[in-house]
Amino acid sequence: MNKLWFPVKLGPISTDVLRARLFAAALVGLTACGYRPAYGGTRPAVRYSVAAAPARSPESGALVAVLEGLRGELSKSGVLGPDTGYPRVVVELVRVDERGTAQSLSIQPNSGVELPIASGSLVGVTARAWVEGGPKIVERDTGDVRRTSAFGSAGSPILDAARREAAMNNAGRATGTALGRRVLGEIEVAQEPM
Repeated sequence: MNKLWFPVKLGPISTDVLRARLFAAALVGLTACGYRPAYGGTRPAVRYSVAAAPARSPESGALVAVLEGLRGELSKSGVLGPDTGYPRVVVELVRVDERGTAQSLSIQPNSGVELPIASGSLVGVTARAWVEGGPKIVERDTGDVRRTSAFGSAGSPILDAARREAAMNNAGRATGTALGRRVLGEIEVAQEPM
């Protein structure tokens, strides 16, 4: 027998059916009162082209990844247009940050001195985007958005460089996706911690 927390006799009814009925009643109440979400709302009816602004960072691979992520998000939402014309979303790569994540002690072969070395790194890609309705007509600005990705050290400079590049691409695509969501009016966290 189901235990009810309020004294109403409903007869034999499953908990799932009860939850569904309560949810439906709440949904009808919200729509009947004229409730609309404070953020977000409907998607834009226009189709955007995507352009890159001059980068502040020399990491061109990160800019390419940010543009891929942004185009992917706009395409998924059905608002990606041809690569020319207005309105357009302009993307600026602000910076690429990196810091060590974990440390271990390494004994130097010649001196025997123990030195701390990072056993991994965290790469952060920061970019911003704005919508231009026409030449020099800025409609919306996302502000700076940063996403991060970590990688572990492989003990070889060549393997570490490849892992860093992969982490930077992952962080760049995630940044571009977040920029796309902000352009579409969705709530998105601006900065991931480094």
